[in-house]
Amino acid sequence: MTARDDETLDAALGGALRVIQHKKGYRFSLDAVLLADFVSPARGSVVDLGTGSGVVAMIVAHRSPDARVTALELQPALADRARRSVALNRLEQRVTVVEGDVRKLELPSRSFDLVVSNPPFQAASDRVSPNSERAHARHELTYSLADLGPAAKHLLKPNGKLAVVYPATRLDEVLHAFVQLGLSPTRLQLVHPRADEPAKMFLLEASLAESRMNTLPPLVLHEPGARTYTPEAARILGERG
Repeated sequence: MTARDDETLDAALGGALRVIQHKKGYRFSLDAVLLADFVSPARGSVVDLGTGSGVVAMIVAHRSPDARVTALELQPALADRARRSVALNRLEQRVTVVEGDVRKLELPSRSFDLVVSNPPFQAASDRVSPNSERAHARHELTYSLADLGPAAKHLLKPNGKLAVVYPATRLDEVLHAFVQLGLSPTRLQLVHPRADEPAKMFLLEASLAESRMNTLPPLVLHEPGARTYTPEAARILGERG
């Protein structure tokens, strides 16, 4: 199985996985890889909401032999590419791509140990890409924070967990939304481009079971004054030292 004329075949995890992507449509970025590592290794039943290219679902499966992943995607073209990427990486037995809408709660309730999502996190009022695929994948047009929490509560088993990645500027908003829904934050990690620069992203895990939040050491991506990855970032990305 190969990429079509309007697609590219790209590497993830230093070539351990291959991902089919549209040349001009949505393409996965660093935040997806960071989220997948944040929850790995996972166990039991996992659902990836808004799977896009399928990269989060595939990395979780690749790094978590005991996990079975359902990858939910609204856009038919993205779901098709994700499904073909899963087959290309021979993960069909552990990753199932399902075309569907997060907002319709069509998956069985209380069926998953872990919900993960790298959701569209740019406001619909921001400048939206003219490319429809990119616009819906990056902007809160059909899937927003207001949809994520209720979907997770519907899907999670009583002791299940939710993990997300968002821009650092939305930390207070996301924490408030989760607490209002009865989701207790359990792990938080800030992601900095460099040690002396402000955080750009955060990784957050929350649970239906009441718990205290553990703030992890910050993740720094690059060495000071260089584009070289730190050892931890290189490990996450599958880069060789």
